[in-house]
Amino acid sequence: MASETDAGTAILSPHAWKDQYPNQYASYIDAGYETYDDRQPDAHGKVNTFFSATHFSNMTPETGCMRCHTSEFSSLVKEHGDGLFAMDFTDFRRQVTVGVTCYSCHGNNPGELTPANTWVIDAAKRGGIETDEKNLVCAQCHALPDWGTIMDNPDPSSWSMLQFGLDADAYWEHYEASGNENPIVPAEEMEFNSFVGSIMEKAGATCVDCHMPKAQSDDGTMYSVHIFKGPDCNEELYENCLGCHTDSTVEQRKAAVEEVKADYETRRAPAQAAVDELASAIERAGNSVDASKVEQATVLLNKATFYLNYGSDWGSGIHNMGNPNNVDCFEDAIAFAEEGTALLA
Repeated sequence: MASETDAGTAILSPHAWKDQYPNQYASYIDAGYETYDDRQPDAHGKVNTFFSATHFSNMTPETGCMRCHTSEFSSLVKEHGDGLFAMDFTDFRRQVTVGVTCYSCHGNNPGELTPANTWVIDAAKRGGIETDEKNLVCAQCHALPDWGTIMDNPDPSSWSMLQFGLDADAYWEHYEASGNENPIVPAEEMEFNSFVGSIMEKAGATCVDCHMPKAQSDDGTMYSVHIFKGPDCNEELYENCLGCHTDSTVEQRKAAVEEVKADYETRRAPAQAAVDELASAIERAGNSVDASKVEQATVLLNKATFYLNYGSDWGSGIHNMGNPNNVDCFEDAIAFAEEGTALLA
C-alpha cells in the first residue's frame, strides 16, 4: 500500500484513496499512469520503452528523466543523496515501485495541491513567473527543462529553464553561455511555456479547464476527472468553453479551434521550410564551401531550430494563442535560417 521513503515516511499508494475518492481513483486508473513500465498503454508509463529507444546505452539517474515518470523520485533523492546519481540505472530502477501517482500533485493529502518536484516551482519564482498554482503543478513535468544540467548535474535547482523566465532569447543566451549550442530536444515538454502568457491564461483559464473536466457521478457527486486528456480526445470538454464564451455553442467552439489550428499551421510551415532548406544547404556544401562558413551556418541552423521549436505548440496553436513569449519565434526562425542559407550561397 505504500512506498517507503526517508525518515520512515511513505508515499501512499493511489489504492489508499480508493474508498475516500472513488470517482477520482477510477478515472486515474483508467488513465494508465499507475505503473512505470511497459504494461500500461499510455506514454507516461513507458519508461522502459523510452530508455531502450534512445541512443544512450546506460542511462543513470543523473539524467533526471525519472523525475516525471515516477512519484518516488524526490523521496529517493532524499534517501540516497548524491549517491543516487552514481548508482547504476538498473539498480535504481529496481527501487521504483510506482509510476505517476496522486503523490506527484497532492503529496499524501489528496484535495490539496502539494507538488513533489518543488525545484520547478522554485525556479518559476526565481524567473518571476506568476500564474495560477494549478498551472504550476503541471509545470513540474510540462515545462521546458535544461537538458544539459539534467544530464550531468545532481543539483535539481538547475534543472528547470523556468529560472530564466519564459523569454526565448533568454533561453538561447543560456544555451550559448553553457556551450550547448545544439541542445538535445530543446523544446520538449513545454506546454507550460506555451500557455503562460497566452490569451487564454490571461483570461483566467488553467490547465485543468481543458484537461480535468468536472463530472457528476451516479450518486450526484461532482468530481474532477483524472484522465488528463484534451478536447481532441474528449469532446465533452467543449462544454467547458461555454462558461466564458456564453454567446457561443459547442459546434462554434469546435469550428473556432479548427480555425486556430489552421492559422497556426499556416504560420509554422514557412519557418519549417526555411529550417529544412538550411539543413539541406549545409549537407550540399560538403567540402566545396569554406569550413568557417559551414560552421557559422550550422550554429544558425541550431538557433533557427530552437526558435522554431519554441514557437511550436503540441496543441497546434491552442496553448499559445497570442503569447508574446513565442508569437514571433517563427519569424525569428526564418530570419536565422535564411541568414545561414545566404552564407552558403
